[in-house]
Amino acid sequence: MIRRVATRWGTYGLLALGVLLSAAAAQAGEIYVGQNSAGAGNGSDCANARPDKWFNSPSSWGSSAAQIGPGTTVHLCGTFTGNANTTELTFQGSGTAGNVITLKFETGAILTSPAWSASGAIALNGQSYILIDGGANGTIQNTANGTSGNTGCLNGSCSISQDSRGIFNGGSGGHDLEIRNLVIHHIYIRTPNSTDVTNGAHSGGIGLGDVGNNILIHNNHVSYSNCNIEVDAMTTGTTTGWKIYNNTVHEANWNIEFGGHGTGSRLSGTLVFGNDVSGAEQWDTTADTFHHDGIFTFSVPSGMTQTNTFIYNNYFHGNWGFNVTSPLYLDNDGVGYGDVMDGNYVFNNVFDGTGQSAHTANGQFYVFGTSNTYAFNNTFVGNGVAGGTNDSGGAANVQAGATNYNFQNNIVVGFESVIAVQDTSTLRTMDRNVYHNLVVANCCALFNYHGTWYNSIAAWEAAGYGDRNSSTSDPKLSSGFVPQAGSSAIGLGANLTALGILALNTDRAAVLRPLIGAWDAGAYASGSAGLSKAPNAPTGLAAVVH
Repeated sequence: MIRRVATRWGTYGLLALGVLLSAAAAQAGEIYVGQNSAGAGNGSDCANARPDKWFNSPSSWGSSAAQIGPGTTVHLCGTFTGNANTTELTFQGSGTAGNVITLKFETGAILTSPAWSASGAIALNGQSYILIDGGANGTIQNTANGTSGNTGCLNGSCSISQDSRGIFNGGSGGHDLEIRNLVIHHIYIRTPNSTDVTNGAHSGGIGLGDVGNNILIHNNHVSYSNCNIEVDAMTTGTTTGWKIYNNTVHEANWNIEFGGHGTGSRLSGTLVFGNDVSGAEQWDTTADTFHHDGIFTFSVPSGMTQTNTFIYNNYFHGNWGFNVTSPLYLDNDGVGYGDVMDGNYVFNNVFDGTGQSAHTANGQFYVFGTSNTYAFNNTFVGNGVAGGTNDSGGAANVQAGATNYNFQNNIVVGFESVIAVQDTSTLRTMDRNVYHNLVVANCCALFNYHGTWYNSIAAWEAAGYGDRNSSTSDPKLSSGFVPQAGSSAIGLGANLTALGILALNTDRAAVLRPLIGAWDAGAYASGSAGLSKAPNAPTGLAAVVH
């Protein structure tokens, strides 16, 4: 098994999510900005837009009606074309609670450059109470950044190779930030298995470093970078109110990444839900330089505490390449340094491995050094291949002294291995799951506990590890992963209403699960509409505090 070591994106890094900033915004003014001055240049509309250099001047920010300040909406008009390694827009001030500063892309507005700088096309500069809204089709893109000669760049052939970001917070601090409705793409186009392993390795779509409370990132389409969405918590104090949801992210080494570091730093109550997560193969290397993940949460060895993280209603699919660690990876890399990652709730996710071209090194869902992890009502579907470089791999892997791991009400179909509980890691509850069409390779068997393999549920149960009420019968899943008539998943699951997790009380399609009586196993209840590429995930969630 590969032990994934978290690397940093320079001083800052990682994905965040946060607060509803826009609801209370009392817009004090409307100012229109283009790349160049237009008409009267007074900012009254796009035909009379102020130039971008006006936005970037500190003198344009303040409390007068002609300045950008709390409650102002700045509208972006038309095409902004930047030179390579430049930043187009830099925030010079913050909004206030209830009066955010809004940067709104008008229809057709686009920020384009051969390669925006590592500081971003838009630099937040440590400011707070900011809303960036892509509107109908706001876009940030590079046209020439990637492995030299790659024909996937928008200009026809990549000719620049550098770190680049779409939106970046490079200042210390920043809180109450919302980023929504943007298309950010072609930040770095890499040729798989090339020697290009340093250029672009810190590229990203949205990178929020050293941010505080209330970060909200949603309804964006971000693709082709090293890390599409990255949020890093403050190094001191308690950080809460992060939400990352309903984003489509693909073709990144790490598609969504969040976490933190710092002795005494605490991150609590993060919600990551309703995201469509796929693909990483462009970051393959022959030396396995990059370890791909779909959603990756981490703590760097420092004494950080992360609690009550909820990851649900996400769809993991596509080709993860040959250097994949896991589509979902919870990494307490500082477990030997006093770091804590406790209370991890993972439910209603679909892990679709049918498009995978290579073995996942640590299964579809990997936990490293966590405590009290709950995997409920997920659906895991593998490619049904045993052995070789493109085998189905495993569904779950528990390592590095992870304690009290729970695996309940899940469906596992078409994998070589259901679960491996390694070293001193421990199970709490494992039951009422469906295991079907499991394929056994010569290397291993279906279940592993502390190095001993068990090749049947009967043997696993006899050893005392659970699954007394699990099934090996066909769950009869539709193409949308819904149990059909006669499915073994129907009525098999435990009723988990008493846990008080509101989003778990409905399935992935927002169908209410019974308040009394058995639940169906898997992410979808029978009779649901099934998989949607744009899920309407429930937002209500009651945290369970240890």
